Amino acid sequence: MTITSEPAPTKTGAVVFTNQDMLDALRRHARADGALPRNRYRDRRASEEPSAHLFELRFGTWNAALAAAGLRCTPRSPRRDACDPAFSHASMLDAIRSAAADTGSTTIRAYEGWREELADALLVPSAQTIRARFGGWASAAHAAFTDREPHS
Repeated sequence: MTITSEPAPTKTGAVVFTNQDMLDALRRHARADGALPRNRYRDRRASEEPSAHLFELRFGTWNAALAAAGLRCTPRSPRRDACDPAFSHASMLDAIRSAAADTGSTTIRAYEGWREELADALLVPSAQTIRARFGGWASAAHAAFTDREPHS
């Protein structure tokens, strides 16, 4: 008797979206004026379409994805601009290095704990902001200790 292994009928493989697939999804959901707030996309996308988070990982930011699709960028609120300055590549790496020096760890959990202890945590990028810029925490932590050239 030969036993063969078959995947379960409900188990599907990873879905890989091309950049074009992703940009087409944005265009389908954009309003007539070319705007597409992230929350609107998140609430209206079909389950087989890429997630809003995937756009940020692939393109760096939601606005960068919108720009690549030829859509109107979502303006930042004045409140957010006051709380979340545009962090440079170098300042993000410096923050990771400072957290590692203070905590002895490069984990995301150690970083967020370190950041919460700061008197003005809004002046230091969140782990989510860093992950979006670098495509993941591991990439950012690696870059912090191998990439000594400042970028903007």
